[in-house]
Amino acid sequence: MEPTTSIRCVIFDCDGTLIDSERLCLQAICLTLEEIDIHVSYQWLKEEWQGTKIDIIFSSILGMHCQIEEVNLTALITRYREHCNQLFAQELEPIDGVMEVIQELDKRNIAYCIASNAPLEKMDITLNLTKLMPYFENKIFSAFEVGSWKPEPTLLLTALNTLGFTPEQALFIDDSPVGAEAGVRAGIRTLYFTHQQTNTTSLAGTHTITHLKECLAHLI
Repeated sequence: MEPTTSIRCVIFDCDGTLIDSERLCLQAICLTLEEIDIHVSYQWLKEEWQGTKIDIIFSSILGMHCQIEEVNLTALITRYREHCNQLFAQELEPIDGVMEVIQELDKRNIAYCIASNAPLEKMDITLNLTKLMPYFENKIFSAFEVGSWKPEPTLLLTALNTLGFTPEQALFIDDSPVGAEAGVRAGIRTLYFTHQQTNTTSLAGTHTITHLKECLAHLI
């Protein structure tokens, strides 16, 4: 059966878009930095760094505190991932509405996949914990595998090319400014998912949604 819409493929970000992990990742950054006596606020991290590659976040903050030469970045990221996994096991949940969206996409015969800056190992944990992995098996694209991170558009274009779609046939959903920028640069219709933050600044070239199910109105 052919799709009943001009959108033939939906690309989802993972953290903060499909699963409620972004807030836990930011908490893990705070915890990791506190262990080396660097104290930053959750809100500052969210506003300045959400969606950015983790080694860039840590190296930038270490530089701000003149500790770039004193701290082993690889060990710091390993510790961060340990904090993430502990928080995921305790608190991780899928984003509200995700199953309704997946079921509607299946009903309309619209393809979907994940394109994320996160490593595959992390998504294997989070998607299994939230029981979403069966829906995205063999349809997960990681920046670590492609070798290009959002806001560069390469990850999204690689996903589309692999699945056999053009940017004009796709819809992309991401909850971070960095990710949304990648969608715009790739020439894909992009939804900036701000959750319930209605006062969030809109991003040029995107449409803003505050609940995941609102994406269904854009399948035209």
